Amino acid sequence: MEQRIKDRFSESILSQARAAYGINPGDIQELDGFESYIYEYSRGEEEGILRIAHSIRRSPDLIRGELDWINYLKSGGSSVAEALISRNENWVEEIDDGAGGYFLANAFEKAAGQPRRGEWTDELLFEYGRQIGLMHKLSTAYQPANPEWKRPEWDDPIHMKWINSSHPGTTRSSRFFAI
Repeated sequence: MEQRIKDRFSESILSQARAAYGINPGDIQELDGFESYIYEYSRGEEEGILRIAHSIRRSPDLIRGELDWINYLKSGGSSVAEALISRNENWVEEIDDGAGGYFLANAFEKAAGQPRRGEWTDELLFEYGRQIGLMHKLSTAYQPANPEWKRPEWDDPIHMKWINSSHPGTTRSSRFFAI
């Protein structure tokens, strides 16, 4: 995670995110995160995942688009963890960081199952392929509930900004392989 994001995060930010989703302080545990703070929590019988990202890396509409797509997949029968709304009935809670930006909190139901260990059996590979195929089939017909939530396509020039800044001197054709 970028240091400038770490520098803006505080217990107050976490407290506001917990409050938005009705999570008690003793019912939450931090997990590993890369670009976001990730927490596992429980509320009675319900278990969930709380993600807190920053506006430096993502916009509220980008996250809303992700959550809309995930819930679309869920409604189509795909085995995905449903996105949850906050107590304020928002998909994304914006929390001012006091430095001109904001943290973006959202939650998901916790996916059933266990971490995968061991051999990939024929049954597991079949189910994995079936789920990927279903997600692909559903995705081909997906339209965001709000046009502002449309996420960039895989070949959108916005992705090239990262490649160009991270890999100076690459040619256009080699950029696609650097992703």
